[in-house]
Amino acid sequence: MASINKLLKDFEDSAAQGLKDRTKMQGEQCLEEAHVALKKTMEVVRETMNNEQKEISRCMAPHVQAQLTDGYDRAMEERGPGSVARQKAVFHDFINDCKDEIFDDGADVVMERLTKAADAVGEALDMSLGQLAQKIEVNLSVLWEGTRDDTVQVKARKDIMTIVKVVLQHVDFWNTARETRPAMGANTNDDSMEVLQPTSY
Repeated sequence: MASINKLLKDFEDSAAQGLKDRTKMQGEQCLEEAHVALKKTMEVVRETMNNEQKEISRCMAPHVQAQLTDGYDRAMEERGPGSVARQKAVFHDFINDCKDEIFDDGADVVMERLTKAADAVGEALDMSLGQLAQKIEVNLSVLWEGTRDDTVQVKARKDIMTIVKVVLQHVDFWNTARETRPAMGANTNDDSMEVLQPTSY
């Protein structure tokens, strides 16, 4: 939220004087929508993580069972009197022999699922934040619909246009003077040259 607050504050500060009030109002509306959107985003992330945790559990159980199959088979080969105790001993020894491999491989399965979980959360965040950005853009874009210029700004623009027009007249005058001076002849006295004055405003 801090980044969104800063963005909207910078936007409000950069707005023209005539748009300050509307910018602030739209910014407040953007913040309200951001709160709602971020709350929904956290719910989406939480749901995504819960789903991925269930997937990890579902993947681990078959993996461990598959790793223990050989131990079960060896234990079941024990028959006759005292076979139950021997089966337990065989299976215990099997676990001791391969416990590192079982859990190392299990860690690989967990890491693979965690990577997929991170990707799923990233996709959820991209979608939610992308929609939030579009909403903010729409809210701020209305500032350019039917805007009313401040009277001071309107007068300032008119004054600038008048000044620019006068400057262009001066440029035209001096260009004309530069082009006509050689044609007047080398003996023409500068003091006798008729000086054209640009139109004043």
